[in-house]
Amino acid sequence: MNKIRVALVAILAVTLMVSCAKNNDGPDGPQIPDTAKLSGTNWVPARVKKISDYVYLDEKYQVVYVVNLPAPDVGKGASEGHRPIGFNFDTRSAILGDNHNGAVDVRYTWSSTQNWHVYFDDMYNSSVHSNATTVDWQEGEGKIKVVATAFDALKEAPAEAFIRSLIPVSLDEFSPILSWGFYRLGTHALYPHKDNTLVFKLRDNRYVKMQLVNLYKDNPGTPPWWEDPNAKTLAPFLNFRYFIQQTPGSRNISTN
Repeated sequence: MNKIRVALVAILAVTLMVSCAKNNDGPDGPQIPDTAKLSGTNWVPARVKKISDYVYLDEKYQVVYVVNLPAPDVGKGASEGHRPIGFNFDTRSAILGDNHNGAVDVRYTWSSTQNWHVYFDDMYNSSVHSNATTVDWQEGEGKIKVVATAFDALKEAPAEAFIRSLIPVSLDEFSPILSWGFYRLGTHALYPHKDNTLVFKLRDNRYVKMQLVNLYKDNPGTPPWWEDPNAKTLAPFLNFRYFIQQTPGSRNISTN
């Protein structure tokens, strides 16, 4: 009898193990593998929660993903310039300049600098501006820095003073001044530096890390060919992710 009982227990244990392996279910239902991607993307984890048309939240690590957010001048060539588009990290929303619908391209204004944390302008909206209290290269609040460390590998914000308020795209792949990416003049194409991360020190002393993943729609591995008449309709579309350290003064920006 004891032998039969032991055999039955063993069979039951194996059955449960196979069932769990087959279904991969957790207490809240099927578990999504960390490597799975959101449908239609090649870089956003499938576990994210949709917040709005272009914004998703990874609740596991509190990382916000902005996917294919169209800039105001999608369809224009880079040589024509591009009107700015702002973004608020807290509200997870885009902000357009007050006169973004003006008939002529003039210097764009913002109703309040408190409404945005970052804005993008210039060629393909590739220049990144922070909401700074002082001019570029001077220490102040609301500044930005580029760190040569991949997004998830960057655990802590730099301790040294932040002095930049503008990060333009590099025109040289090996520029000594770090940027989020570079522009190759010969092919008129943008390339992101996958191992560079933007770090913001907001006016309220909170730190934000951000990776500008791509300015081409759907984050292609190879930029569209510039002579293709359809190429300019694929840019600029903002694709980036970011994490906010909500505790002022804390430099902990770990996301894994």
